[in-house]
Amino acid sequence: MASIRLHIQKKLNKNQISETMSIKLVVNSKDILKAVQTVGGIVKGNHALPILDNILIKLQENKLIFISDNLEIRSRVELAIDSKDAFKTCVPYKLVSNILKGFPSMPIELVLEKMNLKILSETGTYVVPLVDPSTFPGSKEKTATDTVKIESTQLIDAIKKALLFTDKTNVTNMHNVLISIKKEGTKIVSTDGNVILEYSMTAAGVEKDLTVSRSIASHLIQIISPNEDIELSYTDSHLFLSMEGKEVNAILSSAVFPPYTRIFETYSPDKKLTIDNGIIAPAIKRLYALTDQNNQTVKFCIKENIVELSFINELQKYEAKETLPCEYSDEEINIAFNANYINNMLIAIEESIEMNITDGSKPCIFIAENIRAIVGPINAS
Repeated sequence: MASIRLHIQKKLNKNQISETMSIKLVVNSKDILKAVQTVGGIVKGNHALPILDNILIKLQENKLIFISDNLEIRSRVELAIDSKDAFKTCVPYKLVSNILKGFPSMPIELVLEKMNLKILSETGTYVVPLVDPSTFPGSKEKTATDTVKIESTQLIDAIKKALLFTDKTNVTNMHNVLISIKKEGTKIVSTDGNVILEYSMTAAGVEKDLTVSRSIASHLIQIISPNEDIELSYTDSHLFLSMEGKEVNAILSSAVFPPYTRIFETYSPDKKLTIDNGIIAPAIKRLYALTDQNNQTVKFCIKENIVELSFINELQKYEAKETLPCEYSDEEINIAFNANYINNMLIAIEESIEMNITDGSKPCIFIAENIRAIVGPINAS
């Protein structure tokens, strides 16, 4: 927690800053910058509602609180402070963030006056206009929520890997992430229409499928820290995350996530190849580096205890080949994949990989310790 020293020249009255009063906070620049940038990650700028280009700052109950809201996500970060007084105001996020980024880690003084926030260092004075907080959106209260407790490190890992397989353009309905809570555990699922990735966690709760947008999932990575306990609460319309000194309230997407379990169940591969990620991932990465937007086809020739990877650029007359050891004892299979899809899938899977295959024309199911993914082949002819 940040250590903050507070000096008040005149006591506040009902959260308002009077004409003659000022509040001085002596803080470390990096502590404030981290809090401001954490909540400010959802401030898009040039919003149709100008108040949303600002962050709300509150002092109450021994806490200095920073809040942002873009009508889809509301994010809150608290810093401990020794004060019983209270105030509330808004400041322009981009301006304050840019000022704070210019300081090294050092004590600075924040002076709140009636119309301005002054940021003072030993050599400089920066004056930021305050914004009336009366039109800043109010918070959504939790009502009749179900709750599951999740370890943060695993959740961060799951969301990062899920985001590898979401549509970054938001043009399709494939830009969402599914948080599927079951009695036997929780699954984080994503698909870009080419790969389906499922990440399994042990956290269990009342069964519910929660669909969140890519922007919500991205913000969760930003605000969640490793090795902390998370309380995830949910209703039919909202998702709430509570951590020590931090909260997120987000609106769930109304989009229906594809019935991905049926897709897995459709295929019953009868051949299995096992290979270490440390062997195949670097080889795929080397081949992927040679591809271009016109040709991203990597061919797999799978033989007894060997898989041959190859890439050919017929237009520019170059080719590459990797021969890798594996565990495989069935008939020879030739199959081709998009190198980008396979490369991302191998980034997500860090352990020994089990590749379940039917033939060269049907999707393959890749399985690791807590991940399974289905990847469709491409026509290499």
